[in-house]
Amino acid sequence: MTTQTEFRDYVRGYDPRAAFPHSETLRRIAVCVQQLQKEERVARTARHIKKFKGGQCVGIQLDMWTDTATHTAYAAVTQTTCEDSEDENSDSAELFLRSEVMEFGVFPMSAKSGPNIRVWFVKVLKDNGIPYDAVSGVTPDGAADGQCALSQIEEISEKVDTCLLHQLQRGVLYSVGLAGVKSKNPECKSLLRKHNRVVMLSRQSLAYGKALNIVQTKAGVPSQSILNLEVTATTRWGNQFKQINKNNLLRQAIDAELHAYKQANRNNLDAIVETNESEEGSKVGTPVAAADIRLHLIDWDNSEELESFLSYPFEIKETLEHSASETLRT
Repeated sequence: MTTQTEFRDYVRGYDPRAAFPHSETLRRIAVCVQQLQKEERVARTARHIKKFKGGQCVGIQLDMWTDTATHTAYAAVTQTTCEDSEDENSDSAELFLRSEVMEFGVFPMSAKSGPNIRVWFVKVLKDNGIPYDAVSGVTPDGAADGQCALSQIEEISEKVDTCLLHQLQRGVLYSVGLAGVKSKNPECKSLLRKHNRVVMLSRQSLAYGKALNIVQTKAGVPSQSILNLEVTATTRWGNQFKQINKNNLLRQAIDAELHAYKQANRNNLDAIVETNESEEGSKVGTPVAAADIRLHLIDWDNSEELESFLSYPFEIKETLEHSASETLRT
């Protein structure tokens, strides 16, 4: 089509009539949409509270996370209500959970971050028309600043119950040496790092990642069932177990292809780049030589034991998540 005279004449004479709005216009449109959404949510919440005669009917969740480079804290407040189904054709009475983000906040590093978050949290509830009496419970994550802030609000302090999944994940991270000021389990932490290096290599080296897939294909694994190694992080619940589980399943392929990779890249001093955990270290990361990416026989033996240990909290996590997501019926 591009060689046709009519098409070429059309392109040469094309005069676009549409233009993108100015950035300020786009910002105002976004602000307007946000305001309309808030008004609709506040009105709906008010009707919900009135339906319960001001009683406890709104659950609140406070999530915190921190930029490790600047130590700036971020927060999000979410409200959850249990409401009747809007399907008039439904034969049975059905309830569903509605969760909506109410507000985001930014808190620069400060010795008074707890009190600052408290003031902001109280204002969020007030601006959204949610009285303390209507709050059925407040679920914060494990962040100390958020816990501190909520403990200073007397009207709801007794309704605070830290998220079970956050407590579970924190317990797992402490037990395997990934949390705390100083690792209480350096041996396990070292083993997890060895596994994570193998996974990072499969992501940062296309040849190695492709080789693992080829090995599975040659073994007769259908294309839709080929396993990719699991990327993990301390904030990804259950991924410590999933990473170890997949690595153990692909042990023979990992060993064979890792040996071949190291033979071909024996002089490569920056095969991967991993997080530098030292206070003085670069935030960009630290290079790892190909020779330092390895899992010995004893490591694989210990990995089977670690997988067994991590399987129990993983099953608990799955149970909590699935039970919370099921539709409520009356």
